[in-house]
Amino acid sequence: PHGRNEHELFQSASVVKALILAAELQRIDDAGGRLDPAVAAELRRMITVSDNDAATAVFDRVGPEGVGAIAHRAGMRDLRASETWGATAISAADMAVMFADLGRVFPERFEKFGLGLLGSIVMAATDR
Repeated sequence: PHGRNEHELFQSASVVKALILAAELQRIDDAGGRLDPAVAAELRRMITVSDNDAATAVFDRVGPEGVGAIAHRAGMRDLRASETWGATAISAADMAVMFADLGRVFPERFEKFGLGLLGSIVMAATDR
């Protein structure tokens, strides 16, 4: 597959929230923990209503290393994780790779939760 300027990098803004979600679920899975209701609510806010404060709180736990690890697992080649989540650089090619097979970015035991959140994004009236 190819396209026009598909590897050009852009500031990711809220697109990186899907990677932050996967990184947090991986962090919890690696620790052998369970998904705490408060953390689940925070992740829900981050994804469904694009809450930037929630994204910052979660990113503070996973860091650019966590996001980078998920990008690597997803097969993303262009992503440049930043110390500030919204400044992470991503290409159209990487977005296509990630969203084509979201199942591989989530730990198996949290896959249903992660995919469910991404499938329940609420658009604001100004986005329609």
